[in-house]
Amino acid sequence: DLLADEAPTYVHDLNQPLPSGLAGRFDVVFDTGTLIHVFDQRAAFLNLGLAVREGGRAIHCVPSTNHVDVGLYMHSPQLFADFYAANGWRVETMRAASGIVSPSSRRG
Repeated sequence: DLLADEAPTYVHDLNQPLPSGLAGRFDVVFDTGTLIHVFDQRAAFLNLGLAVREGGRAIHCVPSTNHVDVGLYMHSPQLFADFYAANGWRVETMRAASGIVSPSSRRG
């Protein structure tokens, strides 16, 4: 996490290089939309790749295109396929889901 207010185990800004103590440490990195909020996408993807141990998994559950004011970026599924292929990873599954968020279901 970036902010310590929710008492995460690790606090790190993904725009910055990953601390060596976190490299290869995790069996799974689960991205539920964090990457779209990181300005330096190159650093964020590099950090993600470094954090996962060899044989580990990266799982993304993120919004795709046409989500206004969700984050800094919207990622096409092709970005993930190309990133992992270019870095020698195997993509086991890629799925897309669609849905509509009604104004009454939003917080705030």
